[in-house]
Amino acid sequence: MHVSSAYYALAAIAALSSTVLAAPGDAATPCTLSVPADPLSAKGLSTPYVLGAGCTMADAGTQSFVEATILDPATGQLYVYNPLVITSGTQPAVAPVVPKLPANAIVGIWFGSNANTIVLTDTNGSLKQGSCVNGLKDSPFGQFAACNGAALMQAALTKAKIPALGKAADGTVCPTTRSFAVVDQDQSDNVNTQYLLVGTQTAQDTAANTKKFGKKASVVNNGSDNALLTAFLDPAIGCTPFLVPSLDDPGVMRATLATDELQATLQAAPVALIPATDPMVLVDGTTQSLEKTNAYRNQVGQVPAARLSDADGKTYCQNFLTVGPPTIQSQKSMTVKGATPDPATGNNLFTFLGARFAASYVNLNCSGLLGVESPVVPVLDKNGVAIDITFLSATTSTAQTATAAPVYHTRTKSSTFATATAAAPRYHTRTKASPPAATTTSTGKRCKPTKKHY
Repeated sequence: MHVSSAYYALAAIAALSSTVLAAPGDAATPCTLSVPADPLSAKGLSTPYVLGAGCTMADAGTQSFVEATILDPATGQLYVYNPLVITSGTQPAVAPVVPKLPANAIVGIWFGSNANTIVLTDTNGSLKQGSCVNGLKDSPFGQFAACNGAALMQAALTKAKIPALGKAADGTVCPTTRSFAVVDQDQSDNVNTQYLLVGTQTAQDTAANTKKFGKKASVVNNGSDNALLTAFLDPAIGCTPFLVPSLDDPGVMRATLATDELQATLQAAPVALIPATDPMVLVDGTTQSLEKTNAYRNQVGQVPAARLSDADGKTYCQNFLTVGPPTIQSQKSMTVKGATPDPATGNNLFTFLGARFAASYVNLNCSGLLGVESPVVPVLDKNGVAIDITFLSATTSTAQTATAAPVYHTRTKSSTFATATAAAPRYHTRTKASPPAATTTSTGKRCKPTKKHY
């Protein structure tokens, strides 16, 4: 078997004539995703999920994605299968592959969306059949949901063969999705799944379908923390992600949300677990909830919190501040050469990571909780793209660093990113929470920190 090129340079995507990048969706309107009957069976997995409520797979801001991880309990082998999502009123461009599941297979399904909120809807009892979790009643997580995630993670932790964390090119232990150098304001969300878009129809992103449609198809994808780690950061710093065989694209190896979270259990302290201040586990966008926090943690195999103080946002922010900036800075020589996941955010992987940290620090209210502004300050060009990162002392008080807003610079030719990155997943702007007030920089231009979801 070979490793899918999508998890390294995304060369398979770049080979297509056009790639659809995710853009902001309508924050006020949740998308619905109809879960087929018997979702954990081979038939259920190969039955398309239907995207509704006005959301479409042709709209980059509302595209939604499904990813299944399958465990063979007899051997401990894990597999990946990507169920297809179609727009309501359309048919698949190609019928999905029917997977051949191992005997007594344990299946977990995860969902990601480029819209701000996705709500799972029932088909003949499918939500109960699949043990689906969308959040709390009347309070969905947002872009995340799962079916049977907790059971798959629990079984895999005892039966699966999880590879050890390797060493990066600089000699440090390879990062995971629970590393404070990788997380953002809402860690462990969204999926690696990609689809082919053919007009208004979709098809599974397989070698056979790519060959069939050629330039008529474009790849659509879900900007996710997992893809950031496995497709961008790992290759840039010399690490190898945990890959498993695909059941919909024979011969291809892929990473999944589940494999990333399973390997993250091997990480040494400090370990990032979803805090109660994560926007996806807040109720009504403001109220912390132990129940909702643990509902999310359970679906990604994280230890539940006994009380809200065990999911304390201040502690999370302190670790984020302690680990994140030094790691981003020390690995610059490697990441500055890496592809950016979003050319609209940073012109390379280094600047993207810096801008992502700065935005997440704001969105987690770390400055308010710690009394310290972000020591990571993006240097922006006239289009708001980070072209460099300035690192300040992390001991300076909020009042003393009130002018440490992102600074606009004129972008030079040398900062223009290579065209190959046009195929990378777009990590879109979230509009759910209001960003801080605009700050005037020394250049006289106005810059406003935006709420970014990566």
